[in-house]
Amino acid sequence: MCLSVQDRIAELRKCLGEQLLQDTPLFNDNFSLLRWLHGWNNRFDEIVPRFKRASQVFRSMRINEMFFDDIDTLNGFTRQLTSAADYYPGGALGYDKEGNLLALQTMGRSHPKQLARCGRVSDVYRLCLIQLQERKLQRKLGLCVIIDLEGFNSDHLTTIGLKVYAALLKELQDLFPDMLRQIYVINAHYLVKTAYAIIKPVLSEQSREKVIFLDSSYHEQLAEGVGRENLFRRWGGIRQPLIGDPEWGTLRIGGLPPKGMRYSAATNPQHVPEGHLTKLIVPARQRRIVDISVPAQPGFPQQMLHWFWISSSDVDFGVINEEEQELWPIYRILTDYVPEFGSLLVETGRNYKLCFDNTFSLFTKKEIKYSYKLVPIEDTKRKEDNEVKIKNAVKLEEEKENKRQIIG
Repeated sequence: MCLSVQDRIAELRKCLGEQLLQDTPLFNDNFSLLRWLHGWNNRFDEIVPRFKRASQVFRSMRINEMFFDDIDTLNGFTRQLTSAADYYPGGALGYDKEGNLLALQTMGRSHPKQLARCGRVSDVYRLCLIQLQERKLQRKLGLCVIIDLEGFNSDHLTTIGLKVYAALLKELQDLFPDMLRQIYVINAHYLVKTAYAIIKPVLSEQSREKVIFLDSSYHEQLAEGVGRENLFRRWGGIRQPLIGDPEWGTLRIGGLPPKGMRYSAATNPQHVPEGHLTKLIVPARQRRIVDISVPAQPGFPQQMLHWFWISSSDVDFGVINEEEQELWPIYRILTDYVPEFGSLLVETGRNYKLCFDNTFSLFTKKEIKYSYKLVPIEDTKRKEDNEVKIKNAVKLEEEKENKRQIIG
């Protein structure tokens, strides 16, 4: 690493501050900081606020704690994120010949119109594995993606699906700048040009340059670019899955989700009837805040904040504190088929905010209908003490019963 690069990294460390770096162990190494410098063209004014937000997102989602020993464990973990995970085809395939994380997305095997009614899944956790390879190999590595479009048709060109995918791509680029090494697109349908025209503006200039559409001889091209030993036979490799499906391994195969997996108000204990929701209008290029004051209660240091809302169109939503820190990451959400709901542990005696942000929209206002509630949580220590008392009482009764049986 040349001196000029070392100097830039040292300057970036100074701008970020030691505390922020300690709070973001995922990026607290020179190779990750070099990625930020490359991704934002050494512009510290762009890097620092985005780095701070990435740190907040990782802490709130506990990504800093997520490390996996192998790819199959990672794929198994993603299956636990949502009951519909198996119907989002793809996953982590392994590593390419340079050590980059190799991901596979078989979009043609998905059914976006049906999946939109079941919920969605985020695979951002898999990117944690990049750090393990970087520290081991002492070089700046990243992500290589194979997108297999076999089976792609007009049903995949849903507005909702494309919006969610575009928002996810933008978020990943913001959180993991300069992490993309190559995107190989195979079995491309002629309709793909329409989809790519929608997605392309979201990609950074650096990312666009890394998209390669392969022809019918993609087996040989992938073998050359990725390494035949790293590919399953289906994609021209010689690798055999160690566990899971004989052909797919632990990759998610996809398919048509059953109707019983669709969102149902009757099976969601957090569902709130529309008539009980509060209406909120968020004008274009503005945001609206719902202030929540959590009253102090002796013996109840924490409460559970629950929220539920629907919107007329996509809007950025998250939960922030008084310091504008994201406690629940701000993501672009659509609720056309599935409402947005969730919960967060909050401290009593403090103020929080539900943030509905429409600043990205130039002309369209958004109508939000929302509800929230606070549920007291018993003090953890008191709860543990009560559990100990109960166990001791049960043990005492068992001892008394044993004595009676001996005497009898």
